[in-house]
Amino acid sequence: MRYTVDRAGRVTEAQGPGWTESYAYDALGNQTDAAWSAAHPGAEATGPRVYSSTDLVAAGHVRFERDAAGRPTVRRRPRISRKPDVWRYAWNAQDQLTGVTVPDGTHWHYRYDPLGRRIAKQHLDTDGAVLEETRFTWHEGTLVEQTATSHQWPVAQIQTWEFDEDGLVPVAQTERFTDLSEVPQQHYDSRFYAIVTDLIGTPTELVDEHGAVAWRRTATVWGGTTWNQDATAYIPLRFPGQYHDLETGHHYNLHRHYDPETGRYLSGDPLGLFPAPNPATYVHNPLTRADPFGLSPYDPIRIKAGQQLPGAYHLSPAEMDFVKQLTAKRPNLQVYRTHGEKFQGDFMVVDPSDPKNLVAFVVDHKMGGGNAGQQLKNAMTAARHVNITDPKRVITGAGDTPKLLELMSRGRGEWNR
Repeated sequence: MRYTVDRAGRVTEAQGPGWTESYAYDALGNQTDAAWSAAHPGAEATGPRVYSSTDLVAAGHVRFERDAAGRPTVRRRPRISRKPDVWRYAWNAQDQLTGVTVPDGTHWHYRYDPLGRRIAKQHLDTDGAVLEETRFTWHEGTLVEQTATSHQWPVAQIQTWEFDEDGLVPVAQTERFTDLSEVPQQHYDSRFYAIVTDLIGTPTELVDEHGAVAWRRTATVWGGTTWNQDATAYIPLRFPGQYHDLETGHHYNLHRHYDPETGRYLSGDPLGLFPAPNPATYVHNPLTRADPFGLSPYDPIRIKAGQQLPGAYHLSPAEMDFVKQLTAKRPNLQVYRTHGEKFQGDFMVVDPSDPKNLVAFVVDHKMGGGNAGQQLKNAMTAARHVNITDPKRVITGAGDTPKLLELMSRGRGEWNR
């Protein structure tokens, strides 16, 4: 694929064999027009976008109705020679999507734990009886397993995902089946798949134990996904932190739900306008950035000594030297490059030796210049990338290499003062 971007770094065109996409945007990052192949799902949503303030009310031929909080309550998609497909959404006071009535008249109910993580979804018939249920298991902010059951089949399908050390990029999927009628229950027919991902960690292929491709995706720039018809496996993971709901076509993104047909969230950012001026848009370029928690468009990149990074993440010689000297003295530290926007700092340093009490040191590296500390305003955004949400566990510092190395040399106890 070949991509064209505008001066703001947003994708305006994607071209490949038999494939073309195009997008236009306004100053706030809202899509104003979108086009992709008519053979790809969601073609009804291609065309101009219509807004009321920042609320999307139409995408191509798809129409939305919204409540007073700007959340969609109805989505209508036209169909040839029959009534339109209609989805109806229900929300709670915490801006969580609690239920969806789908075009066939059945209902999906979503349940959350006190931390806001979705722990189950139930498919109910028109009488309220449970037809099927999927339960979710989490490790902090990362979805690691799902268990699917059906009233028509006494077997549970369990899918487990393993991730890289940062918990963002999936590397393996294991499937197994459990006969619920057996006591004790036994697992059988276990299958292992290696997960191939793109640059930011979105699954593109599943490879089975014999090296055969069991699933291969085709996707639009903004995540609308289909896969090969002869697939023998399936993975619901999409952009980092996202899970695809077949019943709606949306992606569950921990704190919000994302619509890949429109490239935006269904509800506003729980953090308000702090992370970005537009509370509903996704990242400005989904080919290079991600929003794994549905909170803010942010993607620190972990780096190692001597490693150079492209584009906005490029390191100066002084910054390269800082990373080299720091990791030489403290090889256990995890160093992230966070210079995607000028207010996000230059580096985030994490000591992983005590996972239950992580501390993040967000660094504004200076080379003798002024404005020290001006890049530390969004330090908490960086820390959330590694699941640190307590401001007391985020330490900031600004200075040149000698000063920063001196601060780091004080050790963990001094950081957490």
